[in-house]
Amino acid sequence: MISNLRYLFASPKIRAFWGDTRDGRHTIYVDNTAEATFASAADEIWREYEAVLSWGHVRDKTSLEDEASPATAGRSRPPAESRE
Repeated sequence: MISNLRYLFASPKIRAFWGDTRDGRHTIYVDNTAEATFASAADEIWREYEAVLSWGHVRDKTSLEDEASPATAGRSRPPAESRE
């Protein structure tokens, strides 16, 4: 089940749907039921994906800001190491 949830949450559309329907899920499930347990597991995986993706977004934004900063203007980046 966990592997299937991870596969599903790799999709941006599924993650968006899960995030958009969060409030509704918390009002319809009864505590300590199979459905609530499933939703809780899915919520945890969704949060993991969102945390990783938001970290990547912050990192990308920082990289872009660094490239545009006056302190780094005019400097070229060193060439990437070749992989042989």
